[in-house]
Amino acid sequence: MLKDLMVFLEFHSKWFFAILVYQNFLLFIIMFYYGKWASSRPKLILSQFFLISGIIFLAFLFQHTGRIQMAGKLNFLLPGGFFLIMPFAYFYLRSLANKKYDSWVWILFHFIPAAILLIVNFILIFTRHSPTISLMNIPHNSMAVIIILQVVLWGQFLFYTIQIIKYLWKTGYLSFRKISFSIEARVKWQLLLFVAFGVYSIIMAFMIFDSMVYKKETNDIILYIIAFITISIVIGLFAFKYQELPDGVTVVYDDSGEIVYSNSETANVQITAKKISDENGTKTKSQLTPERREELLARFNQLIEEKIYLNVDFNLSSLAKSMNSNSKYVSEVVNVSTGKTFSQYIRELRIDEAKKLIEEKNTELYSIEGISRIVGYNSKSSFNSHFKELTGMTPSEYLQKIKDEE
Repeated sequence: MLKDLMVFLEFHSKWFFAILVYQNFLLFIIMFYYGKWASSRPKLILSQFFLISGIIFLAFLFQHTGRIQMAGKLNFLLPGGFFLIMPFAYFYLRSLANKKYDSWVWILFHFIPAAILLIVNFILIFTRHSPTISLMNIPHNSMAVIIILQVVLWGQFLFYTIQIIKYLWKTGYLSFRKISFSIEARVKWQLLLFVAFGVYSIIMAFMIFDSMVYKKETNDIILYIIAFITISIVIGLFAFKYQELPDGVTVVYDDSGEIVYSNSETANVQITAKKISDENGTKTKSQLTPERREELLARFNQLIEEKIYLNVDFNLSSLAKSMNSNSKYVSEVVNVSTGKTFSQYIRELRIDEAKKLIEEKNTELYSIEGISRIVGYNSKSSFNSHFKELTGMTPSEYLQKIKDEE
């Protein structure tokens, strides 16, 4: 029954199938540009996944059925078009991982093999009378050229496959550990496209298997189709980002699709699912790598244990200097690790120290103003205001309460 359905889709309703493929190809193009200008990496990777998949469907339609009049003319785009996409993806991911670019000459060099294939295919198709002639089936007297180009192209394919996976691994932290739907994939229409792709992939896999078993004409493109189906799926999996959680670690997505996480063994807090905001309330996109964030968090916790906040001249700038960083990144680390702004967190630490001093009867040695200076305040009025804000009473009232309870 399934075989009969495939025959129906492939032969008896070829124009319906063609329209279906073209419609999805247009959707994939839209997805590509939607992700290209998006601010979050999951959107871009997801869109590249759909774009490559759409091109695969077109390639399969042209090469497998051979029943569209202009298929031969369009063959000059295949498979050279695939190898044009891979360097673009490689350089984009490299820029994300390394934040640096090569010279333009070296960048263009990466596109030479694909450009040669496109030019040769174009010349062969438009200088010969057969609409099906392409680089894959030119006469045997040119077999040496075919072998050389095939070796170069497959070498290029393997190189970019390895490099892309490498940079995806570097920029997509722990993405290979386990796959789950991200906040982007939970959007219903995107999920619908992904499910549709899965259905089409199953149909196409069956068609490829059917062609190999019954030795149907496929213009020797089957290996290319299988290879690019595999790599497009591998790339697509990175769009569904997942972090395998060690004990005590909370991982959430913010509203841009980026992952924000914290080691709660050192911070012991939950992170809210929102963008990191600085003290002024301005939303900013994190530029810290997970490794650098953890380094700053460890240094921050060390300084807090040393009670650096008790210094009267302690502020965000001095803390950033002690951490060998800048105020923006330090503020971000404080926000992520505590769920509070820098000022709020330091205020609470100082008031907690003041409460301890009052409870330990240090008022017999120091005045309230003296305690305020010990915990880092140079203004008694600010100390009184913050103390009442956090405890509901002034320092004097708190002291009287302690005495009454004795």
